[in-house]
Amino acid sequence: MAPYEWLVRERVAIARDLLETSTPLPMSRIAELAGFGSEESLRRHFRHIALTSPQAYRKKFGAQGAV
Repeated sequence: MAPYEWLVRERVAIARDLLETSTPLPMSRIAELAGFGSEESLRRHFRHIALTSPQAYRKKFGAQGAV
């Protein structure tokens, strides 16, 4: 795995953790905290790695969405 790919995967993992928290943060803040330069960059990389959008992931796995 190339270093850049590893870095993007780590950033997506951070975003996943943030999306699962009980305190819903705006997507722009999650992108910033995870190290992405923009919401668009977060969405693009997240969808490529997680095979779903950040919004759909939050809806399914976030504290409010979990059963």
